[in-house]
Amino acid sequence: MPSDGSLLFMRCGSPGYVAPEMLENLGYGCKSDVFSAGVICYVLLSGRPVFKGKNYKELLALNKKCEVSFPARYWDPISDEAKDLVAKLL
Repeated sequence: MPSDGSLLFMRCGSPGYVAPEMLENLGYGCKSDVFSAGVICYVLLSGRPVFKGKNYKELLALNKKCEVSFPARYWDPISDEAKDLVAKLL
């Protein structure tokens, strides 16, 4: 983020890992990096992507909508503290 506190608007990053505000062209700051870290933690803990689309367009739409679920099949073995951390990052 620029030192004057203004927002950035350049679209960059990998689909499924970028913060929704980046996809909405609303401008973004450091919180976008926190979101991306949450996605990485989600993947590391569950072995699954946060957003699963059948194609690039669907993946971006799901990423933009940002409805995150924690399916019991993958998340039951994970501690409540880890789930809470990931939920807060996202």
